[in-house]
Order: sequence, then structure tokens, then C-alpha cells
Amino acid sequence: MTDDVTKYPVHARLELFEVTGHDTIRSSQWSDDLGNITMSLERNTGYGLIASADGYLMHSINMQPDTTSIRKLNISMTPVTSAVDKTIVLENIFFSTGSATLLPASDAELNKLYLTMRKNAGMQIEIRGHTDSEGTEEDNLRLSEARALAVYQYLLGRGIDAGMLSYKGFGESKPIATNDTAEGRKQNRRTEFYIVKI
Repeated sequence: MTDDVTKYPVHARLELFEVTGHDTIRSSQWSDDLGNITMSLERNTGYGLIASADGYLMHSINMQPDTTSIRKLNISMTPVTSAVDKTIVLENIFFSTGSATLLPASDAELNKLYLTMRKNAGMQIEIRGHTDSEGTEEDNLRLSEARALAVYQYLLGRGIDAGMLSYKGFGESKPIATNDTAEGRKQNRRTEFYIVKI
């Protein structure tokens, strides 16, 4: 793991959990002085990874099931001091199909976002919801806003001050991948947080 600005190694904690069902953190390890971590994973299993370090924004990754014996990741951590106007994708937020009901597999990521807000009391963020292009524009805009609202309400429910939060749905208007493939549509169905103020 490296600093996004300086490219120097970051001493960070990496937390691993399965993304099926309701799973808690399975493994939690600190990186060494070079920013490296080695963890044991099972083949054909999907995992969520969350990297965190003091002075940095959380960074999440969703790893699809894979048959290979080694999976290498390069994680770039964003310093809080340079985070204004940054958009962070929450890779492990999951909803029931076609609805804004948060699935239990989202708990680890939601809790880490809550802790990020608690550690950075001056931070203001906007929760952003996005969809793929399946369905009508009106329905997608409604769904994306409802999903952003669900995350917003989760944070309010945990005690985060409403002055630190806002939310917005963008529907299908801001794709980051093609909507012509299942993988592209999956990337476009996403929840993010945008740093308004530190």
C-alpha cells in the first residue's frame, strides 16, 4: 500500500471479509514497513477488502471469486489532507435487486465509513448513488436517490451529525463503464462518497 500523493509505503490495516450473506471481518492485518501484506484466501470465494490508516481515507475493494492461487493488488491510499473534491467508490455496499434495501453483506463497509466520519469530525461528504441503464431514466434516478438515502440514514442512525452529510442520486447519467456487458453494468451500479470539506 502506498500514499496516493508521495508514492511512499503506508502502514495500513487491511480487513478481509466474505461478501456472501452476513459476514464479519475474517482477517485483519497490518502492512509491513514496505506497505506489503500477505493474506490467505480460499479459491472460488468472493471477498471484500477494506484498507485504513490514520490520516487516510478508507479504501475498499471487491474481489470476485477466482480460481488462481495468487491474487496481487496495488492499493493507493488517499491522504485526508488532499481529499477535498475526491470521489471514493464504496465497493462493498450491496442492495436487494431493484430496491434500496441494504443487504447484511454491506455491514462491514458501512461500519468502516461510519468510523471514518467519526475520526474526521470536520469532514463533510455527499453520498452518491448510481445505476446502470437498464429500465427507464426516471426509475433509475429514483432508485439511485433511494439507495444514497439508505446509506445517509444508516450514518444518521449511528449518530453522525446531519451537518456532515448530504446525498444525491444520479441514476444512469454518470457511467464509468459500458452498459453493454454484465461486468460494465455491475461497475455502473455503485455507491460513492464525495468529499465536500475536510
